[in-house]
Amino acid sequence: MVDTLLDELERLAPPVPTTPDWNDVLRRGRVHRVRRRTVGMAVAAAVLAIAVPAVALSGLLDLVRPVPVLHSAQPLVSARVGNGFYAHLWRSRSTTGGSCVFATYNHVAGTARLLPLFSGGGACSRKGELTASPTTAAHPLAVTLSIERRLGVASRQWVPPVVWGAVDPGLHATRVAVVWRGGRHDLTLRKDWFAGGGRGLFIPPLHKFPFFVVAYDRDGHEVARRKLDSPTLLMVNGWKEFTRRYKVWKRTHP
Repeated sequence: MVDTLLDELERLAPPVPTTPDWNDVLRRGRVHRVRRRTVGMAVAAAVLAIAVPAVALSGLLDLVRPVPVLHSAQPLVSARVGNGFYAHLWRSRSTTGGSCVFATYNHVAGTARLLPLFSGGGACSRKGELTASPTTAAHPLAVTLSIERRLGVASRQWVPPVVWGAVDPGLHATRVAVVWRGGRHDLTLRKDWFAGGGRGLFIPPLHKFPFFVVAYDRDGHEVARRKLDSPTLLMVNGWKEFTRRYKVWKRTHP
């Protein structure tokens, strides 16, 4: 189920503004030679669909609809992520009357318009769902982690790992960061939406695990946290493999 969801998320990428042909986007996505692994850290693994996972999943797994109405896309937040890349988070209407949230990556800092770029994954819903924010009081952080295998590509063609999502407006967060043992990396936060990343999140050393996305209020107090998926960060196949490697490391690093 999760593998299927990941495959479908990788199909979400906006085209140039003058070409509102979603099928063309899908075709371009298929020929792109580098795949990203995109994992949403939300309820039932539904990326940005905490409030309505069943509806959002049904939309994601539908190969035709719903999809973004691209001319309605509005920028939410942009952030530098390394190697000259910027991550841009967008929200738009869906073709079935719902909403879409998706990320794109390119070498342009601004978000005045959609440009040819790399897909960063996303989600669309059907009518009446996934509106203002994907978060709730019970689930105040919606987080997506997107990682691309290097596969020998030049650095300017490789997008470093990206973390993006939303924090519940009721928390009044003023800062969001990725935190690990011995360090942290601040993300860009704008009106409760955040994005960021960097090369340091690509297969990090085991002594830094675990990694969390943490939100803070204006006084610096932690108001929410969500753990990033450790097997995804280490680029291994599931928790069994991660646990095996971690135990081996622990035996040699008491």
